Amino acid sequence: MIYTLSSVSLDEEIQDLLTTVFYNEFCYDMESPDHEKNVLVPATASKRRCKVDQCANAVVSKGMCIRHGGGCRCSVEGCETSSKREGLCWKHGGSRKCQREGCKNLTKSRGRCWTHGGGKQCATDACERTALRGGRCWAHGGGKRCKVDGCQRPAYERNDNLCVQHRETK
Repeated sequence: MIYTLSSVSLDEEIQDLLTTVFYNEFCYDMESPDHEKNVLVPATASKRRCKVDQCANAVVSKGMCIRHGGGCRCSVEGCETSSKREGLCWKHGGSRKCQREGCKNLTKSRGRCWTHGGGKQCATDACERTALRGGRCWAHGGGKRCKVDGCQRPAYERNDNLCVQHRETK
């Protein structure tokens, strides 16, 4: 699903703020002197669409969406991946590493990877686990459960919303 700035707010001041935030996120510390005028112009202002055939994504810069080359790219020569921070993509060090000692995974949020508690926090008071579907951790009712009556095991859409045990007996 694609969200445009106008779907977030019709207030022009808020759209300008969001554009600045997105600009700083994707183009932090870039060298190009003219990047500011052609990156992350709010697509809602002109409702422009990516110039690549069959693409309905909003223009970010250079007439294209991020997928097709719009936005800032990694500053490492030959790399065409979108930059994350300091002009580098996640492959070349543009993402932060998990704060947990010895962990080499990239952060999801709150300075930690998914394994060590990155991601959205469980909505239950005093719970520090990562939330699943429904905004809560597994212990507090988050995540998808098996559709067999009485079964509370984890279920996945790829298994027809059945747990592993019931999928094998199907």
